Amino acid sequence: MPRIIKLDAMQIKDLKKKDPGAYGSQLQSAVESALQFSRDKDHNFFNKDAFDSAMGWYPSECARIRADEVWLVNVCRADAGEAAYAARQFEYVKQITRDIKYGVTSIRNWVTISSEAGPAADSISWGQGNSTGDFALSSDKTKDAPRIDVSTKLETVLVKDLEAAYGITIMDIRKAMMAGVPLQQRLFNAARLKYEQSLNKWGWQANGTAKWAGVRGLLYMLGAMNTATLNIALNGNWCNSDGTATATTGLQILQDINTLINYPETSSLLNHPVTDLVFPAVQYGYINTTIVADTFGKTILQVAKEQHPDVKFGRANELSNVVKPSAPNGAAKTNCAIAYSNTENNLSLEVPQPYEEYPILFTGKEYVTTCHYRIGGGILYYPGSFLVAEGL
Repeated sequence: MPRIIKLDAMQIKDLKKKDPGAYGSQLQSAVESALQFSRDKDHNFFNKDAFDSAMGWYPSECARIRADEVWLVNVCRADAGEAAYAARQFEYVKQITRDIKYGVTSIRNWVTISSEAGPAADSISWGQGNSTGDFALSSDKTKDAPRIDVSTKLETVLVKDLEAAYGITIMDIRKAMMAGVPLQQRLFNAARLKYEQSLNKWGWQANGTAKWAGVRGLLYMLGAMNTATLNIALNGNWCNSDGTATATTGLQILQDINTLINYPETSSLLNHPVTDLVFPAVQYGYINTTIVADTFGKTILQVAKEQHPDVKFGRANELSNVVKPSAPNGAAKTNCAIAYSNTENNLSLEVPQPYEEYPILFTGKEYVTTCHYRIGGGILYYPGSFLVAEGL
């Protein structure tokens, strides 16, 4: 009995006879009053603790009430046969699933993917032509003129097969039909996603070692220029891994950017002006938000774009914490940027056979689909058109 209810001897006698009498009416009034006291008027929710305080339950009564509440909850939600309802009768399942998100793949944004060789090619070769000879002053009509000639050097890369498979059983099909789940489509979507991730991984990270079966990605193409091996001086260390500042100033970073853009063009005798400059994601974010001194509030990236309006600036997750391109067989890692002339005539990523699915094969109780693609890796036709910068 709540402390706020007071009964005389006759009323207590009636209560013992299980006749609510005056107790019933007083309890009703007390509950109504406590409910008004314990309801938040602004947010319209019930405060159980405030209600208990207003009622003034004795500790033993409060404990029994809590136990009764637990019992009621269990009865109403239990899955046992004797329960009033099964828990899943009140479970609502949203129609759209929220799939796990992976890092954005970017290889298609930064290199031309070529399938020119065709699905049957086991290797891809290309010729690099050269001309020799020159004009000279004629001094004697009896002598032959200086000869001009041409030559061709043949380069070759091997094509590798990659495959995966997914399967679905008869029971999977039946359950999917019963639940209204497009399981086959989801498996296909998953296979396509894994293909894009695999293509992205090989297209960027394959460094020609045995682990990658000799295939080379964009960072490790044969002949690519490298700031480390060419001793190109950079300030480097633009920011920390969390994007916070280092001792390198904004003007020093601008000097590095100008070096990356100018070097391929000048070293190739103006044949390969840089069109694309790609940074690791953290470094890109840093130069996009860091103000350069004495520029009236302009960021490093804004100043760089004004100085080089024809260059496309971008970012890629795959340039962060990679095995050093200058030492692909080692374990040391670094942050890289790439500056290059992005045309199909300069470089390409060879994928002779893009994603394909073989006919479904029934094995045992499962329908199995094998997925397949073929890759030859990155080919750099003009080494002077591509520069890798280490140590950012």
